[in-house]
Formats: sequence, structure tokens, C-alpha cells
Amino acid sequence: MMKPKICFVSMPIYPLLENSESSRFCGGAELQQLLIGSELAARGYPISYVTLDHGQGPECQLGPFRVLGAYRPGAGLPMLKFYYPRWGGIMKALQRANADVYYMRGAGFLLGPIVMYARRNGKRVVFAGASDTDFDPKARHFRFARDRFLYWWGLRRTDAVVTQNQHQAACAKKLLGVKTQVIHNALPTHAKELSKQEDVLWVGNIRPKKMPERFVDLAAAFPEHSFVMVGGIADESRYPEGPSTTSGLPAHSLPNCKYTGYLAPAEVEDRYARARVLVNTSDVEGFPNTFLHAWSWGVPVITYVDPDSIVEKNRLGWVVSSPDEMSTVLARVLDGTLQASPERIAAFFRAECMTEHQVDRYESVFAEFSGP
Repeated sequence: MMKPKICFVSMPIYPLLENSESSRFCGGAELQQLLIGSELAARGYPISYVTLDHGQGPECQLGPFRVLGAYRPGAGLPMLKFYYPRWGGIMKALQRANADVYYMRGAGFLLGPIVMYARRNGKRVVFAGASDTDFDPKARHFRFARDRFLYWWGLRRTDAVVTQNQHQAACAKKLLGVKTQVIHNALPTHAKELSKQEDVLWVGNIRPKKMPERFVDLAAAFPEHSFVMVGGIADESRYPEGPSTTSGLPAHSLPNCKYTGYLAPAEVEDRYARARVLVNTSDVEGFPNTFLHAWSWGVPVITYVDPDSIVEKNRLGWVVSSPDEMSTVLARVLDGTLQASPERIAAFFRAECMTEHQVDRYESVFAEFSGP
């Protein structure tokens, strides 16, 4: 039986596909789509991506992927550009892809036109959550009521919904009345030796939702220890969370807290390799890719969020509920009274958190569309 053609619709993903310097603006959702697409392609699925046209034109080939440019960034006249070139360009790109299944990850108005196209042409749509807020009608995802309507209209009409954790699954069940497939984020397999662990590490886009100021406060409270903060300042146009209060945060220098800014993926891995512990400061996540990177090196996490209680159940770090508790736990980790086994954490990653396992589950979703 021929395998279905899968098209990932992700406007920001092109720099990551091209492995260009601009990939610094890509986030965890884009990385997961690249990893899933790469593994599916290796298994013989025809894979395409609909993305922005950064000069590559309406269609090009990057490795095993057909890449379809929908419209140029910033193109069009104010008040009209939503309809042309955006809406028209998206529809044409979806048509050129001619996929059997269209996949979109994370809340966005694009889900509306994707579902409209699919329903008219006998195609299927899979929506995957990228954050717990994707299933919260009160979350501030959109600047315009039009975009909000298109997202929720499309979400209620998708053929399959994938969630990152059981909390998202319960929210989707309550809102949509549908059963979802829970598929955690994952990373590819790799062979690495565990390294010397030194730093307290934070990795992420500098944006209000991530609450990086909490990490700076921790660094100030532990001046004798090395803290490292990795991540570029987020493009606020992609994250309508309100005015940013954190864009100037890296300027608040502390002698023991190094802010690296954006780093290439290989350089970030070096930071994980030498980390003693990873600190996650946000209150809302889906399934953080940063956890996976840390666990692949045997590095535990201290976090406010624990999707499906995976951290607590598997002793992959420590879950806290307040800045004071975070500080207390970190103090005990740094003085050695709280310890986690790097070898056990790395073994858990190899057994449970690799892309191969994730794509096995996606194949079961696609198989539902392959019948007569």
C-alpha cells in the first residue's frame, strides 16, 4: 500500500530547513516538524513543507523535501495583504503540495484555510498542539478577531488532534468533544558521552511567557555559582502576548550570569553537555524540547511544569511551585544534598524520548486515513 503524502504547513520553518543563520528565530514547534518530517521521509513517506517564500520561489527541493513558498514576508498592502498575497498564496501552495494529509502545529489562523482547502478536495488535516494554551479559548494568541475565528473554526473541523500531554488531551476533549492522540515531543537518537557538569542553564526565546527574569533572580541569589542563559530575543510579531517587559533583560549583567544570545544548535548542545542542571522558569508549556536536550546528556531539570508528571514519576529532576521553592531546591542541588543519576536520566531518554518512537505513533494516526 502506498504511503500517504504528508505536507507540513509552517510559515516560519524555511530557515531551519535551509539551516541558515535566520533559523535562530525558529522555535520548538518548527524543530519538531523538521524532525518528524525527516524521520517520515526516511521511512518512505513523500514529505513537503508549505512555508514563506524567502526568495526560493514557489517550489524548490531541499534534501528529501519539496518546499513550497506561499508568499513573501511583508508583501502586500495594509488592510489587503491578508487576502492577497497571503490567503491566495496559501491556497495555491496547498494545491501544489497535493498532499493526502496536511499537518499544522500550534495555534494560528492558518488552520482555517487549511481545513477549508482539505474539505473541498477530499484531504485530511492533523492539528498538533504546541502549548497548553492552544486549547485555552482565553489565551492571547491573536491580535485580530478574524484570526481567532479561523483558528477555532478550523480546530473544530480537523480530522485528528494530537496533544503533547494528558492535560491538553482533557482540554481538547472538553472543548471539541474528540479523543486525541497524546504524542510527546522527542529528539533523534545520538551517541554521546556524558560530560563534566558545571553550569546552571536556561535555554529559550527571550519572551514574556518564558519568564526569564526568574532565572536572573536566581543567579543573583547564588553569586558563587556559574549561570548561563541561552536564547535570542523573540520576534514579538510572532508572539502576541502583550508588550514585552523582558527584551532588555540580558543587559542586566551579573558577574556570574553569562548571556550568550542566540547560539547555533551545535553550540547549544555544548552548553547542555556541561550543565549541572537545567532550570525552566515558565508556568505554561506543552512539552519543552529543552527537557529532551538536557535528558539526552543526563542533566536533570528544575521546573514549574511537569507534563504528565513525567519528571516526578521518572526522577528526571524536581518540580516546584514558587520562586522560593525553586531557590530552595536549587540550593540543595548545588550543595549536593539533592542528586540525580545522569546515567539513569540518559537511559530514560534513549528508551522513551527518541523521534523513532514519536513517529511510530504518528504512523498510527496516518493509518486511520489509509482505509477505503
